[in-house]
Amino acid sequence: MLSIQNLSFKNRREIFTGLNLTVKRGDFLYLGGPNGAGKTSLLRIIAGLVPSVYPGIVEGTLLYQNEPLKGGGKNLCLTGPWAAARLFCRTVWEEVCFSPSASSERAESLLKYFEIEHLKDRNPQSLSGGEQQLVLICAYLSSDPDLILLDESFAPLSADKGELLADLLLEKHRLGKTILMVEHSLPASLAGYVRSFVLNPEKKRNKGIKFPPMPEGHNGPSSEVSSLLSIQSLVVDLPQGPRFCFEDLFLPPGGLIHLRGPVGSGKSTLIRAITCLQPSRGDLRLGTIDLRSLKRREFCKRISVVLQSPDSQFFCNTVEEELSYSASILKIKDDEYLQFLCDIFELGHTLHQSPFSLSHGEKKKCQLVAALLLKPEVLILDEADAHLDEQGVKILVKVFEKLLDRGTGILFTSHNGDFVEFLKDSSHSVADYCLKGASVEI
Repeated sequence: MLSIQNLSFKNRREIFTGLNLTVKRGDFLYLGGPNGAGKTSLLRIIAGLVPSVYPGIVEGTLLYQNEPLKGGGKNLCLTGPWAAARLFCRTVWEEVCFSPSASSERAESLLKYFEIEHLKDRNPQSLSGGEQQLVLICAYLSSDPDLILLDESFAPLSADKGELLADLLLEKHRLGKTILMVEHSLPASLAGYVRSFVLNPEKKRNKGIKFPPMPEGHNGPSSEVSSLLSIQSLVVDLPQGPRFCFEDLFLPPGGLIHLRGPVGSGKSTLIRAITCLQPSRGDLRLGTIDLRSLKRREFCKRISVVLQSPDSQFFCNTVEEELSYSASILKIKDDEYLQFLCDIFELGHTLHQSPFSLSHGEKKKCQLVAALLLKPEVLILDEADAHLDEQGVKILVKVFEKLLDRGTGILFTSHNGDFVEFLKDSSHSVADYCLKGASVEI
């Protein structure tokens, strides 16, 4: 069905070269490899999106159904993370039925299967990240493609929705569909059914994690402050959406809180409310100070935020400018610390690239370095470990440990059970804050 011979790809730097791969009809292929190995690029090339949508130079032979692939196959789909950028219709129902080859009956069945049929009349942009991902998957699968390309589609999904997707893919596989999937954490239920192909396995990595002492951060919270961050009686009314009433939360100095809950339970909404990106009612404090009264410059000095979608936080021309921009504006630039963070997250070779040209994992690392460079009192991360390879996850756990040791409070979300277990195995305890979902539908 798909034949790749001596394929090479360059985008300011060589991503991969001499790649050979044969995919037969009905194959279920898992594409692995470290961050920046070219997994997403390969899927985009197969989908015909390079160089028409994404820049780069492709050389070699790529045949789809024994014909040269030009402009992508007529019966394939490519899903990816950060679904919001791919959703453009006014309602969920219009979105899942948009494709000319979509079947309304199939679309209805998919919405019911993922238990999101109640969202049919909602604007996709008003949904949570996980709900948007499910809508995107339903929209693509409603056209019943022969070749299904999945680019880290499990990352925004809670465990229960991830299992539903895994079961659906197995059913598609039994029906003879061809599936190529990129993930850093392969669902256990799929392990016995997939064939693996690793890109760039010989990529040079830091051997082990040599972790010198982290440079000094903020001066630390006052000893009189028992809670760095607190919320009480917090209520958020989403436009064209539900009302969320959040239980009280107290983050102590050196505290680590995991925001838990199913897709659509309000994890990202709570983070946007805490960071004053979403209007809310109730008590919201940093120490004894009303967070809403803080000027933005002071707020950014004390609280760093890593949002779910990296592209929504990038605006500079190069990675180097992106990493140092906020620190320069806030006059807390530290070149030694920047070099340290770039070394441990392996971003040195990307500094002169556009942040938008990076792989998903490299984008996440860019977000992390930019946030850590501010040496915040409170670090807030939405999908903290999403798109990181195994070594990236281990490095992030180590960074968390160092930050907690010096009194930084950390609030995070993650659907990766392995990441949370790594944290629980460290010397710091992880407190769970469980969200149950919307209180009232408006």
